[in-house]
Amino acid sequence: VAPNSLANLVYVSERTVDGSTFRTRDEASLLSTKDRWFRPVDAKVGPDGAVYLADWYDTRLSHVRPVDDWHKTSGRIYRVRPAGAAPAVAPFDLHKAPAAELLGLLSHSNRWFRKQAALEIGWRNLSELAPQLAAKCKANNDAHALDALFALDMLGGVDGKLVSDLLAHADPYMRRWAVKIIGEKGAAWTECADALASLASAEEHPEVRAQLLASAKRLPARTALPMLQAVARPMPAGETHLPLLAWWALEAKCTQEREETLAYLTKDTPLIQC
Repeated sequence: VAPNSLANLVYVSERTVDGSTFRTRDEASLLSTKDRWFRPVDAKVGPDGAVYLADWYDTRLSHVRPVDDWHKTSGRIYRVRPAGAAPAVAPFDLHKAPAAELLGLLSHSNRWFRKQAALEIGWRNLSELAPQLAAKCKANNDAHALDALFALDMLGGVDGKLVSDLLAHADPYMRRWAVKIIGEKGAAWTECADALASLASAEEHPEVRAQLLASAKRLPARTALPMLQAVARPMPAGETHLPLLAWWALEAKCTQEREETLAYLTKDTPLIQC
């Protein structure tokens, strides 16, 4: 769902997997109007599954005059839901929820509650939950291990040992986010280099391969260059993003780490399909 303030409508798009990335297909608009005052500026999904839409509601979208004469009291919030949908959820306040309840909400069937619980854990620095979160991350049979990883990362509780273990997780999205976190930590986690190289040589999931290449650009050459093997194996027909990511990662090393880059390119390594 995406508001278009200038066109007085709200788009709805279907997102589908396209190799290592995604593409969208526009569906019928959620709503549109000829009312030039309708200015949707934000849309969020609420805990009840409804779309909450913020409407600036002003004939102008920007302050084209320096005179303070725009409307400040006509803004509106719409709650959009299917006909016959369940009523709104009972009032609640996650800001006051105890730590144990937030931990339990990380397994809630509604993604909204999982996301908000993870944020609350991070905002309130509930570091006492770190051991349970780490255990949840490592569980290969936990469908919501990724939410636990988000919460633990916000607590600063993801260390090199844990993230190296996660590179072998059964869930490809856990592997992908482990690689992303390593890239964000940079050279501080050079102890993950061997695990990253092994993953790059064997990983088949296109999104994990894409993340390996994206993170490689941010890591030192000695760690990053072996990760380019993420594109050394056959790719799905029509895949164009992985070779570009590999090129950008390689290009980033060619100036300040020129000698290591040249040595890597001239040794006997599998062909990088760029």
